[in-house]
Amino acid sequence: MGNYKLVSISVFDPSKSLFKQPNNAKAECTEISCSLESCSLRKKGTCIMSTVFGFTRCPYGSISLETGPTRRSAKFHQWVSERKSKQEEIGFLSTPSKKLTFVGDYVYLPYSFMCMCKDVEFISHSSFLISGTSLLPIEHWTVKTITTLIGFKPQALFGGTIKDYQKESVPAFVQHIREEDPAMWELLIKERPELDINPDYVGRKAILNTLNSPIKWTSRHAKYPVSWEWDGVRITTESIDAYNCTWGDLKIDNLKLTSIPSDSTEIIVQDNSWVNSQTKFVD
Repeated sequence: MGNYKLVSISVFDPSKSLFKQPNNAKAECTEISCSLESCSLRKKGTCIMSTVFGFTRCPYGSISLETGPTRRSAKFHQWVSERKSKQEEIGFLSTPSKKLTFVGDYVYLPYSFMCMCKDVEFISHSSFLISGTSLLPIEHWTVKTITTLIGFKPQALFGGTIKDYQKESVPAFVQHIREEDPAMWELLIKERPELDINPDYVGRKAILNTLNSPIKWTSRHAKYPVSWEWDGVRITTESIDAYNCTWGDLKIDNLKLTSIPSDSTEIIVQDNSWVNSQTKFVD
């Protein structure tokens, strides 16, 4: 394990919070440092330890919280400005998607209720009052472990099985093994061939320029539907609802909009025919 390097800074400014803060609310600066020279999550602009509430433990990371002045203080704006300048220099890592990922010598398994399974060697297990760590040492990443997690039935606090685990977490987990660890997938379906079914990609979020073309779709906004076309290079629409004179400052009757999406443009898959072997999914 190498030296720690500052990789993320987030600044809480109570004067610009989405929720009204009391006058005595203090500014805060959270810094995350990492000892991994290369991290698969960090390459995507995310970090396990970057969460909305509290933080998740990572064996490669450390986190520090600096508390600043309140809005009443004469030093408030200077304190916030200095730390935001530092944030612009270092950057900010967001919360990762709930998807299997290899992080150093661990497998990240961020599926709801999964690390409640005490038969699997997670760094720490969760319960109803304790937040566990969804990291599994890679030496325990075996077909036996996977089948244990697939068959796991977490129990609710007041009794009964938490049905969302089998309904939502397990199908996503199985599909992500297929996509993220093909070698393990081959071992898994040899033991559990019934898992090898044609996947349903509808509803998943994918990178647009990795999908098949041409494709057409209509945005899901009920009041202002916009019909788009993707030809593999450009997206186009002639839907007038893609424009609004409120911000466009012109009244128009006809529209043709052409745009080149970025390499990170995302779209919700609406048909399985859009997907190919090179498609990259965000979730």
